[in-house]
Amino acid sequence: KFQLSDDLNDRWYFWYENGQLRTMSDNKTGIYRGYHEDGNIRISGYMKDYLTDSVWSYFSPSGEIVQQIFYKENIIVDRRIFDTIALEKYFSEEKY
Repeated sequence: KFQLSDDLNDRWYFWYENGQLRTMSDNKTGIYRGYHEDGNIRISGYMKDYLTDSVWSYFSPSGEIVQQIFYKENIIVDRRIFDTIALEKYFSEEKY
């Protein structure tokens, strides 16, 4: 499911089939949030002119940080992995 909000930021929303919010992002520049199917945060980052920018954090379903990727205009400049097993389990096949 998809919905474009009526606000001035052109915020986009996507949902899982069970109705839980899957992704929320500002269209061009702003925040991006992805959620696990149970509603806990999965990914948190920032978009700048449609490109990944700044720090993107990835979380396990229990809320533990798995990795952080540092972007500069869609180019990875640094990456920190905190939990290799969880990274492979929850982020090996990106769905969004």
